[in-house]
Amino acid sequence: MLYNLIHNTGMQDGEMTLQLIVLSVLLIIEIMLMIMAPLSIVLIFTIACVVLAFVGAAIAWATGVAYHPGFELLYMTITAFIGVFFRFQASVRTQNITKELFSRYVDSDILDQAMTIEAVNPDGKDWRTDKAAVLFADLRSFTTLSEKIEPDELLQLLNKYLSMADECIHRYGGRLDKFIGDCVMATWSLSEAMEGKGANVDERAVEEDILYRACCAALDIVHECGPLNERLEAEYNKSLRFGIGIHYGEVVSGNVGSEKHRNRTVIGDTVNVASRLESIAPSGSVYITEQVMEPLKGKAHYVQADSKLHLKGREKTVSVYALQSLAGLNRPPLVYDMTTGESFTPDYIRPKDNYVLYILGCRGSRPVEGTRYAEFGGQTSCYIVKTGKHALVVDCGSGLYDAAPYLADCEKIDVVLTHVHYDHIIGILCWGVFPNTADLTIYGSFEKWFGRKSFEDFYAAPFWPVQPRFGNLVETPKRGTPVRLGDGFFVSFFNSPHPDDTCIVKVNAGDSSICFMADCEHATGMPFDVIEGSDILIYDGMFKDEEYPKYAGFGHSTWQEGCRLAERAHVGRLIITHHDPKNSDKELMSRETEAKKMFANTSFARAGDVIRLGGKKMD
Repeated sequence: MLYNLIHNTGMQDGEMTLQLIVLSVLLIIEIMLMIMAPLSIVLIFTIACVVLAFVGAAIAWATGVAYHPGFELLYMTITAFIGVFFRFQASVRTQNITKELFSRYVDSDILDQAMTIEAVNPDGKDWRTDKAAVLFADLRSFTTLSEKIEPDELLQLLNKYLSMADECIHRYGGRLDKFIGDCVMATWSLSEAMEGKGANVDERAVEEDILYRACCAALDIVHECGPLNERLEAEYNKSLRFGIGIHYGEVVSGNVGSEKHRNRTVIGDTVNVASRLESIAPSGSVYITEQVMEPLKGKAHYVQADSKLHLKGREKTVSVYALQSLAGLNRPPLVYDMTTGESFTPDYIRPKDNYVLYILGCRGSRPVEGTRYAEFGGQTSCYIVKTGKHALVVDCGSGLYDAAPYLADCEKIDVVLTHVHYDHIIGILCWGVFPNTADLTIYGSFEKWFGRKSFEDFYAAPFWPVQPRFGNLVETPKRGTPVRLGDGFFVSFFNSPHPDDTCIVKVNAGDSSICFMADCEHATGMPFDVIEGSDILIYDGMFKDEEYPKYAGFGHSTWQEGCRLAERAHVGRLIITHHDPKNSDKELMSRETEAKKMFANTSFARAGDVIRLGGKKMD
């Protein structure tokens, strides 16, 4: 350029075009090198081009050839921008590939922390105390199944179960801590759940939320084993189910390991208890501790697995409960086998040889509500005995309001009303409980009191705006005559010492027998021969012996009399029901403890109890 100014010469179009062509070729070569070659080669090529450009400029100055060094400046600028762009894209692409790769081995939240500089703490003090719900889920019978399946197929099968468990955990905001063989460990951190919620956040509400989500994940894991087991049962006559334990308490959260290899995890007594809990949980069961159960009272349905369980390696005893269902979670409740302690999803029960008893309401006289009644429930009498798509409903108290999930798939529903007092029929007001596609029959003492038409009018205006669906109304058959309902169900009716033509109902479900005495008074007319030898006796224990004289003639009995009767009649299991509305959970628990001393196999009915009955059909 300086030469052109001194000699008053100009760059010819051909010379400029030639230089542009050369620079374009160099740029194309550099871009290809940036994509394909290491950074060092790109730098050497760029420096070489710049050096040659200035050498060419010097030669042009000496020979008088028109030459414009500004093209070299443009070349270097364009090259710098292109280099930065391509290297940035390559870096982002490499980071994404790395993150995607390692996310298969490390939980995404932990990976995000690990990929930041702040997460690297060389002094080893990267830890904090926290509270967390800790879940362990371990596959049962996997070792025995591994003997029948080729290793590659076994690995694929294991990955399907673990992937399903991982999905359930993340569905409810849990953090997958690690896989331990065929076991899964996950956590729900209280401090992380409270982040960003402000200073006025209710810690107890957040605590309840993370425990609810942990239990939701556990129930989903159990239920979603069903579809995975279909092929296993067809090919190997075997199924895999998880045993799950959940505990809540203080933990230490941080990096654990050596200087070269670390694992972001939680440690402490809470983790140990959850792990021990999982190890004793039978197949298909979700065991929770009192620390999990207490905040969820009113939302969780459960049965007490063992009043005080001694866990290996721990001095203190732990109260353990088998979780069955959660309010608001659209999942059928787990079926808890009182004999083996195992739990089952409803679809796992084979309808040809199994019957299940569901207790949905066990309060007497009137419904009650509140935290004082969360353990045993406040709904009035309602029981369901079910096999396959056939359900037998005994009494329609307010417990019937919760029956929809149990009856939704039924093709045949038989309803037996022991009598027509309000607390035993109020649930019929919930007209949407019985599916329209089911064959519905209701047995009760209709004609004696008001006839069929009056019974229907009882649920119409001005008493109620929408009339429920009744199906077939059948007058209760002659006392003592068995009624065959199909699918192994036989029902017999007997007079009960209770006002207004009340029935004792005995149900034979296959080889099992259940005697319902929800409203009766022990002083007179007790049909001992009907009760004798029953597998389950459900007995009216509304009062205790000290209270009874005050209420004699009301048509109710005492739990002590129930224990004495069960002993004399050699029944297999006694369930005390028709709890007095004024009796809180604390009072009923105290009575239950005393009752077990009189008749060991006694329990007080809880709304949500599920009892699996074995037995072949008789027809």
